[in-house]
Amino acid sequence: MNPPKGLIGVSLLFWGWQTGLWLFALPMAALIEGAALIRIRWDLTLVDFNRISDLCTLVFAGMLVWLLATAETVEIIFIILQWLPISYFAIVAAQYYSTSDRIDLRALSLVFRKGDRNHPRDSSPAIDLGYPYIILCVLSSSAANPGGILFYLSLLGIAAWALLPSRSRRFSLPLWGLLLLLAWGGGYLGHVGLHQLQILIETKGMEWFSEYSSETDPFRTVTAIGEIGRLKPSDKILFRVESESPFFLPLLLREASYNIYRFGNWFAVRSVFNPLSPGNNGTAWNLTGAKIPEPRPRPDRLTITTPLEDGNGLLKIPTGAYRIEDLAVDRLMAGNYGSVRVEKGPRLIRYDVAASPGMGVDMEPVTEDLVIPGDESRAVMDKVKDLNLAQPPAERVDAIVSLLKRNYAYTLDLKDASGHAPISSFLMETREGHCEYFAAAAVFLLRGAGIPARYAVGYSVHEYSDWEERFIVRQRHAHAWALAYVDGAWRNVDATPPDWRALEAQSASPLQSIYDFGAWISFHLSKWRWIDKDRIRKHLGWLLIPLVIILIRRLYSGERVRRVRQQQESARIAEREARGLDSEFYLIVEQLEEMAYSPKPGEPMGRWIDRMTGDGYLKNGRNGIRSLLALHYRHRFDPEGIGPEERQMLREGVRKWLERN
Repeated sequence: MNPPKGLIGVSLLFWGWQTGLWLFALPMAALIEGAALIRIRWDLTLVDFNRISDLCTLVFAGMLVWLLATAETVEIIFIILQWLPISYFAIVAAQYYSTSDRIDLRALSLVFRKGDRNHPRDSSPAIDLGYPYIILCVLSSSAANPGGILFYLSLLGIAAWALLPSRSRRFSLPLWGLLLLLAWGGGYLGHVGLHQLQILIETKGMEWFSEYSSETDPFRTVTAIGEIGRLKPSDKILFRVESESPFFLPLLLREASYNIYRFGNWFAVRSVFNPLSPGNNGTAWNLTGAKIPEPRPRPDRLTITTPLEDGNGLLKIPTGAYRIEDLAVDRLMAGNYGSVRVEKGPRLIRYDVAASPGMGVDMEPVTEDLVIPGDESRAVMDKVKDLNLAQPPAERVDAIVSLLKRNYAYTLDLKDASGHAPISSFLMETREGHCEYFAAAAVFLLRGAGIPARYAVGYSVHEYSDWEERFIVRQRHAHAWALAYVDGAWRNVDATPPDWRALEAQSASPLQSIYDFGAWISFHLSKWRWIDKDRIRKHLGWLLIPLVIILIRRLYSGERVRRVRQQQESARIAEREARGLDSEFYLIVEQLEEMAYSPKPGEPMGRWIDRMTGDGYLKNGRNGIRSLLALHYRHRFDPEGIGPEERQMLREGVRKWLERN
C-alpha cells in the first residue's frame, strides 16, 4: 500500500524542522512530492536500482568516516541518526520517478543478491519504500531530542494522516478521530509515566550503586541536568580530612574537570594521563613534573584518608596541588586536567597534599574551554549582555557569581522545563536547580564573557566531627563548580548559593549517628589493616609475650591433664582385658588344641565348636559345651559379669566335661 499523497513531503519537513536541516529538507520534500506533477518516468532495471542502492550505502559510509574524523565520539550516533534520510533519499526518489511503484528486494541487500546468484529466478518480492522512509524520518527527528508538546502533536498528525486511508468505513470520521485522540492521550500519559518510572529506577539505582561505588570517571561525568524528580543524597561517610594549620571553609577538593557538554554529559577532550616518578623514599610525588620554584609559596597542607575501590581511583586534591607525600603506591598518574589517579594501591590510603594558588597540573586553556553549546548560546549571551561585563576578568567572574547566588535558588526538586536546553530554561524560566545547574551555568556565562572555563566535580569539606576530631566528607557533600582561567591560573568559581549545605543536611537520616558509629569502627579496622600495619608489626613482639605465657600454661596444664587421662584410660583397658581371663573354659580349649582340634584363624569360638560337632569330633558333649561357652562369654565380655553361683556352675561344668572327654 502506497502512503497518501503529501505524507512523505510533510514527514521530511517535520524532520527538517526538528533537526534544523532545512537546507536539505525543503528540496527533498519538493522533489518527492513533485513526482505527482511530473509525468516523465524512467524505466529503471534491477541493475540500475542495485547501483543506486550501492550509492546510498557509499553516502552513508562516507558520512560515517567523516564524522569519525571530525566529531566527538559521543555525538556520532546522534548525528548519524539525524542524517539517515539524506543517506537513503536517492533510492526512494528513484522508486517514485521510475515506471514501477515498488522496488525489488534484491536491490536493497547484498545478501539477497548473493542468494539470487546461487538460485537464479526471474523475480523477487518487491516493497514500497514510502512507509519505511516515513518511519525513518520520524526516527531521525526524535534523535534531535526535541521534546515538547508540539513534537507530540506533530507525530499525532503524521500518524493520523498515515492511518486515514485504512480507516474502517463502519465508523464515522469524527468517532474515528476521537478514538485516535484517546489512543494518543493514553500513549502520551503512558510515555510520561514510563519516563517518570525510568527516572525513579535510575535514581534509586544510582542511590544503591553509590553505596558501593564512588569512583569518578576522569573522561566523562553524567549529570542530573534535565532530569525530573527529587534527588536523594546519601549520608554515607566517604573520606576524612585533617590539617595542622587552619584553612578556609568550605574547602573544595576536586577529582576531575571537563570542558565539553553534550546532552547532560560532560567530557574531557584531549585528556591524557602521564605516569609520575616517586622521590627517594618512594612515597613523595611531584605532580607538576618540574622543580618547585624558590622561594616556594606558602603551601596549604592537608592530610586525606580515603578508600580505594580495588586499589584504584582518583585522589581528592585541591586546585593548585603540586606535591603528594606519604603515599606508598605502585603507580601514580597525573592528568592534564588536574586529575591524579592511583593504580595498584591498597584499599585505604592516607596522604599529604601541598597546594598553592597558580600551581597544579591543569594544562592551559584550549579551544573547547570557550565553546558554548548551540542550543544554550542564545540565553547565555542574553544574560551576558544584561550584565554589561566590561570590567577586568576577575571582576567579571565576581559579577557572574553574584548574579547566580542572588537571583537563583538551590533545590533538589527537579522540575520539567520547556524546550530542550536545560541550562537556558534554568537561566530564563525556572531559576532554581542543584549544584550541577549552577556549575554548568557559571561555565557557560564565563565563556560568554570571554573567560576560559571548565566544569569541575569533587567534594565540599565543611563538616567537622568533634567525636573523630577531623573533617568528614559524606556522599551528599559531592559538589560541582566551575574553574576559571584568570591572570594566568585556574581558580575555583563556586556559584551555588551557600545554603545548599544546610538544605541537604535537613534530609539527613535520624539514625545518622548510629551509621556514623558503624562507619567509624569500619574506618579504624581498615586503618589498622592497610595503614597502621607496619606500626603493629613493630609492637607485635610485645603483644606476643602475654600470648606466649598463656600458651605455655595451657600446654603444660593440658599435658598434665592428658597424662592423667591416658593413665586412667590404660587402667580401664587393662581391667577390661584382665576380666574373664581366669575362666576355666580355657582348659577345654587347651585340651581340644592338644588333640589337634585347633580353630581356624579369626574363627569365632561358637562356630568352631559347631564345626567340630558336625565333623564328629564332639558327639555327646555338644549341649554341655554350648552352655559352658555361654557362661564363659558372659564372664568374659558382659560388663556386669556373672554372679558367684554362675561362676561356680562354670567351674563344675568344665571339670565334669574334662572328666567325660
